[in-house]
Amino acid sequence: MPTIKRTPNGYGFGYDWTLVFEREDGSIGMLWMGQGAKVCVRILGVDGRDLVPVLKEHSGKESPGLEDLAWLVIEALGGLERVRLLQPWEAHAGGG
Repeated sequence: MPTIKRTPNGYGFGYDWTLVFEREDGSIGMLWMGQGAKVCVRILGVDGRDLVPVLKEHSGKESPGLEDLAWLVIEALGGLERVRLLQPWEAHAGGG
């Protein structure tokens, strides 16, 4: 169910990312993360151009999607149980 929602940023290039996930009570949680490039470097520890190979390796899929990216982010943030405890701003990587 988790996914990454991408919205064009205010600078006219790139996207801001929001992690969307299900909370224990079934409600929808969202963590606004900021610019995708900064999320890659500051949270995932990879350069944006290296994201696809890392995501393919992590998911085991040739064509991973936004749900696979969400699980990679969740793992980098310490797992789903920890993510569910974060406040909406606590995963912000910058920009946006």
